Amino acid sequence: MPYDLRGVCWWGSVSNFTGLMPPNTTDPDVTESASSCIDSYGTNPPCTAPTSQLLRVNFARSEHPGGVNAAFADGSVRFVKETIAIPTWRALSTTRGGEIVSADQF
Repeated sequence: MPYDLRGVCWWGSVSNFTGLMPPNTTDPDVTESASSCIDSYGTNPPCTAPTSQLLRVNFARSEHPGGVNAAFADGSVRFVKETIAIPTWRALSTTRGGEIVSADQF
C-alpha cells in the first residue's frame, strides 16, 4: 500500500529539509517515488517523484500562517517568516558558509 512518506525519519532519529526554497514554498517536495506521495487525507503539501534533474528534497513547511518554527543548532526554536530573503534562509540552513545572520533578518 502506498503512503506519503514525508516526515518519516530516514537518518535514525533526525529529520531533514533543504534551504533551497523559502519556508512554505508552493513548489512540490521530491520524494522517493510517486507512490511515496499518496496523500490519503488531501491535506499534505504538493509532492512529486524524482526525475533525472531533481534529487529528493523536502522543503520546510508548517501549517502556521506566515512561516515555520525552525530548530537551530544552539537548541533554540524560532519562528521564521516565509517572506525571509532567500540568501538569509540559505545562510541559516548551513554551517559551512560562515555567514553572520542577525535576528532582525528573519
